[in-house]
Amino acid sequence: MEALIDCDIMEFCAKNQAERDFWLQGVWRVDENPAYSVPVFELCRGLHLCVKRSNLHPSVFRHCWWTFTQQHSQIGNFSFHVDDYDSGNLPAAILDLPEFNRNEAPPSKWSGDAETYWDNYHALTARMRRLQGLLPMRGWWESKPPAGEEVKPIVKEYPEGDIVLDTNVLVDLLDKLPENGPDLNDRDFDVPDYLSTSVKRRFRRILSSNGIAGKFIVPLSALEEADRVIDREASARYVNARKVLNSMRIIWERWQAFAFEPLTQDVFDYFILLYEELKSDLVRRQRWADFGDMLILAHGLYHGCQVASKEWGGQGDVWAVVKNHFDFLVLE
Repeated sequence: MEALIDCDIMEFCAKNQAERDFWLQGVWRVDENPAYSVPVFELCRGLHLCVKRSNLHPSVFRHCWWTFTQQHSQIGNFSFHVDDYDSGNLPAAILDLPEFNRNEAPPSKWSGDAETYWDNYHALTARMRRLQGLLPMRGWWESKPPAGEEVKPIVKEYPEGDIVLDTNVLVDLLDKLPENGPDLNDRDFDVPDYLSTSVKRRFRRILSSNGIAGKFIVPLSALEEADRVIDREASARYVNARKVLNSMRIIWERWQAFAFEPLTQDVFDYFILLYEELKSDLVRRQRWADFGDMLILAHGLYHGCQVASKEWGGQGDVWAVVKNHFDFLVLE
């Protein structure tokens, strides 16, 4: 089974329908199923590069993904498996990943320069591909078929429940917590000082209830980045955060307040929606948020809950644009 990457997805979207049909007919004649793995992370990368680098309208990508899904469903086989990295223990999976090769070149399928391709997310991209390669399938009966939707998903708002954590808040919170898990008899947990009084109260309520009063939702991308940030700063700043992360992989029952979330097709549906809503037809080449930021925001949009991030305070950047569109996501 071959894993498709962002370049393959961009190439498929650039084809006309007749060219896509011709390629798919070749795939469906392959005896072994599934023939291809389509990681959700690569779908996200493909959309981001199509929109940011090729100026493809996000709605065109949605239609392409939906059409692909319909064709796959009608043919009645399992040629494509959509991989969402659900390994069961995401902290252990991420902490066991090796360092990435900083000198790694872009795939041969990419015709541009390395800086444009990696788009400031070389490490995240390389390590997510490594993670996908460690989770083999046993056959077609385990495959998850494409599930693209033609109609935009409905956004439901739950601003008082769960909280999605961006990397910066996640790392600072981990560094404040006891190594072996919160003492549920203690109601005065130490949380980051820069949080407002009301937000500190919500954080402590989630911790003291062990997640019953709400969860800290940690996107897979935030967990991966936190692992690298903690390593980079471990000697001077985040020694305790590293101990806490190591504890989470072993003493899981003490960390029920945290829900580590993989990239699923449902989250991807809201990832597309985020681009669709932020796209402005009034400008030719608009400025898009960093790929990692859009991943975090998509998790918040999917759950309809607030996102804890230091980025909300910026003026005139893309987070401010998101704030204007989806004010319920803001947690300050």
